[in-house]
Amino acid sequence: MSVSEIERDRYARAATITLGEKRIDSPHFLTRISNPDELRSLEQLVMEGSPRVQGCVVRLFDAKNVLGSSIADMTQTRVDALSKYVGSRFREFLDKVTVVIDPATEYLFYEHHLSKWVNDRALPRLVTDYARARINKKERVDSYEYDNWKIANHTLFWNKLSHDAASRNRLIGEVFDLELSYRSSLLLPPVPVIRTSRDLEIAIQFNEIAQAISAGRNTECAGYFIMQKGVLDDDGIIDTLFRYLSNSSQRMVVLKFKYLDLVKAGSVRQLIAYRNILQQISFLKETFRDRAYMVLENGYQVFPSATVAFDLVSTHMTGFDKDSEFGHGEYGSWFDPELMVHMPFKDMKEIYENNQNRLPCAHDECADVDVNTIDANSWNTSRRKHYVLTMGDYMTMIANAIKTKRTDLAIDKLINSDISRLKKLIPRS
Repeated sequence: MSVSEIERDRYARAATITLGEKRIDSPHFLTRISNPDELRSLEQLVMEGSPRVQGCVVRLFDAKNVLGSSIADMTQTRVDALSKYVGSRFREFLDKVTVVIDPATEYLFYEHHLSKWVNDRALPRLVTDYARARINKKERVDSYEYDNWKIANHTLFWNKLSHDAASRNRLIGEVFDLELSYRSSLLLPPVPVIRTSRDLEIAIQFNEIAQAISAGRNTECAGYFIMQKGVLDDDGIIDTLFRYLSNSSQRMVVLKFKYLDLVKAGSVRQLIAYRNILQQISFLKETFRDRAYMVLENGYQVFPSATVAFDLVSTHMTGFDKDSEFGHGEYGSWFDPELMVHMPFKDMKEIYENNQNRLPCAHDECADVDVNTIDANSWNTSRRKHYVLTMGDYMTMIANAIKTKRTDLAIDKLINSDISRLKKLIPRS
């Protein structure tokens, strides 16, 4: 991995990052995809040459469903209707895209996707046995007893791994091998979600050991930290984390702030804490110019995060990172590029008619959409592509503002949006 700074405007920078043979121009958007349909949509956008959306994030327990069959096709001779080898087309896509496989081990604590750990025999046995025990326990006891047991069991799981070198090293190695089998351009170690200072201690330990285990795998290993949003304003945990980052050797650091939504009311303390985190990362980028930073599942914070601190930002292809079934099987919300929020489909007819029967968007993808006649599947595909393209537009906008030394324009963009409170994340000077 290498990082070359191209432009700087005070706290903000644009850079060229290389990961092996992959080149990434920052700021850059990597969308998270979770099913084969989203993969096909992204493949189309990438092959059409969208410059700042040349990458994706796939959670480890989704990777077989999302990437497995396409990777298998690369070794086959199956031909599609246009007489082109299916495998060669996907290989061309892989040559262009930066893939990041996220171990997503926070779901050994959070429950929404717990069952996915037991449906794939390729996943590490240590994890599948843990998930199966959790599911069995939940079926046998009442919810109060289960909730208390779950927290204790999760804490015990990571503490035992911390002290069991053989099991710990085997888990890290197995996760790395799976990530590489799905063509990940970056290795992320399995780590606990940080809820306490002890969790952070274990996460640091796993990151340090992962650096050694990754040697010889010929792929950059990032430092990876998953933060429960409740610890953002815990000065002790945050100070310890940044002391570690200041002294660590990782050239890429990946952070995930789980379920963080700074737009909703009541998040003032977290807003201030997140602003301080962005400024500390910006300081590290200026001090260590050969390092890069990435944030996952960043929701509405993507725009200010990319402006101030993070070289790479990511959300799900819908723009929603919370665990729900929102948008599945029905008409999902459409992201308004000016208001910078999602608009419910029930409001789109009026918006469409007030804009001379066009969506208020310059993308070719949106030009022929008729909200009065479009079916749900076509709509959801179109709105996902539109969201990714819009994030790419934002990245280009930020890069141009840095180049012209007018990063303050990002504040104006937020002021004129429905997420104007996030302007506080961007320094005025």
